[in-house]
Amino acid sequence: MRSLVLSLAVLVAALPACSGGYSTPDELFAEIVRVNESGDHARLWTLLTEDQRRAFIADVEANRRTYERNPGARGAVKQFNMTLEEYNTLPPEKIWERAHKGTERTLAGAKVVGRLRDPANPDSIGLEVETADGMRFMFVMKEVPSRGWLMHEQRMQRAPEGRK
Repeated sequence: MRSLVLSLAVLVAALPACSGGYSTPDELFAEIVRVNESGDHARLWTLLTEDQRRAFIADVEANRRTYERNPGARGAVKQFNMTLEEYNTLPPEKIWERAHKGTERTLAGAKVVGRLRDPANPDSIGLEVETADGMRFMFVMKEVPSRGWLMHEQRMQRAPEGRK
């Protein structure tokens, strides 16, 4: 009986990693920091909501059309850590992975400094995060039925007054 209870405890502890969901926004943010520091950017992709994945895919497709029509804009693919040919042929999740390569230390020592609720989106919460370097980000986490909390959006914020 004891081994069955222990086995169930291990299984329950592993569930967030398997499903991609977490029970709180803070738990999800801690996992984002851990995964980012490890460089496992493929795992970061699994922590996104389906809406966020679709938005990134749509952006990639729009960028591909823009680069085709505007040769002068093609240098912008450098931000994704790849060549134009790679950008045009790799699947979007691989572009996501490569785009985040080199950001492993960005969230080291980051702290949640604020929380925002949007009454129009009660299933979401914004975590205002400040990095050890003073950069500010807003991580919008969304509770997804049967998946738990996932990252819905992430954007830079302005630094607080008095910070450079």
